[in-house]
Amino acid sequence: MSIRLNIQREETKSAIKVVVSITSGQKERLLWYEVPKKFESYLTQSADPYVRAILFLAMEANKNIEIPGLKLSGSLVRNLEEFQRAWSKWKPSRYNVVHIEGDIENSPGRPVDDAAISTFTGGVDSSFTLYMNLLKTTKSYLPYPIRSAIFVHGFDIPLSEKRLFDSSTDEIRKVTHELQVPLVTLRTNLKEFGAWDDIHASAIISCMSLFGNKFNMGILGSSHPYDYLRFPWGSNPLSDPLLSSDSFKVINYGGGYSRLEKIDLLSQWNTFNENIRVCTEHYYHNCGNCEKCIRTKLCYAALNKQVPDTFTDKALSKRKILGIVAFRKQEILDYERLRNFGSKHSKQRMLFKYLNINILLNRLIQSIIGPRITKSRSSGWVKGLKKVLRSITT
Repeated sequence: MSIRLNIQREETKSAIKVVVSITSGQKERLLWYEVPKKFESYLTQSADPYVRAILFLAMEANKNIEIPGLKLSGSLVRNLEEFQRAWSKWKPSRYNVVHIEGDIENSPGRPVDDAAISTFTGGVDSSFTLYMNLLKTTKSYLPYPIRSAIFVHGFDIPLSEKRLFDSSTDEIRKVTHELQVPLVTLRTNLKEFGAWDDIHASAIISCMSLFGNKFNMGILGSSHPYDYLRFPWGSNPLSDPLLSSDSFKVINYGGGYSRLEKIDLLSQWNTFNENIRVCTEHYYHNCGNCEKCIRTKLCYAALNKQVPDTFTDKALSKRKILGIVAFRKQEILDYERLRNFGSKHSKQRMLFKYLNINILLNRLIQSIIGPRITKSRSSGWVKGLKKVLRSITT
């Protein structure tokens, strides 16, 4: 049995809605993208974005994909064969290699001039991409031609939170306005179609390539640096480029820099400091207490730079640092690099002594129980581990 796609467009006064009917036997699911009408001319006629969107769904169900009546890039189909083989090796019990059938074209149309669209959320990785290619340009560096940034509603901000997305968009647009880069917005329910840790790159690239009539490159900020890559992880410099076609090239950008190195450069940009958005607990402000907020504040402390006012709680305390729950291999490596730098250069070196104790405890957690719970880090586990870590060290 195959998964069959049918695509239709619906139009209102203010938006274009692309609806993808996904049928398998008697079952049907609807995937949709809603785009402001002013971006209608950007929309591609190709089926490529939708194949990228539901590929993991098909791989998990072990069902071929059929797309009758729509053009599909032969170059993408070839790349997706290799993409699937990578993921079937990384997660053999979950993903299979499936066949993709459609009206294959070998020389699809593309924009005349190179034009890239880049993801942007206000976080470190996406901000670094814009900074390096639009602000910190030198004669020795040829930047990517970023012509627009994209912010998606339905990924980190739930679809139910319209006001929150609108207010976040207003904040993010302050940055893109300074850079003179238009901000493209889009709403989609794509996050519902697979495990987010696995599908997030293909989902983001699906959204960017939807505008393939305007752009021929999509750029994602790197999640991890080259010296401690994480596999399997949805976005990485090996499998991301395999989501490319001849008409839409995918770039995983920034792997040559650690998070600390990125923040060192970005902290020189006042607009970034005034609008940084990294929190995993809240969407509209940085709480200052979640793991990602604390890690970011430690980067500023290691660099002897002032923590931005965008953090509701700017303080760094012994209790907060000792309670960090970060026991994945890449997380520990990230904190070790931060500890090594901060221990030598920070004026608040005691913070990094506490961090060293925390690293040792997280290593212990990893060696004892990490393999059992790294696949599911629920809030209950995290809260419980924080209590354990704090009780051991107080």
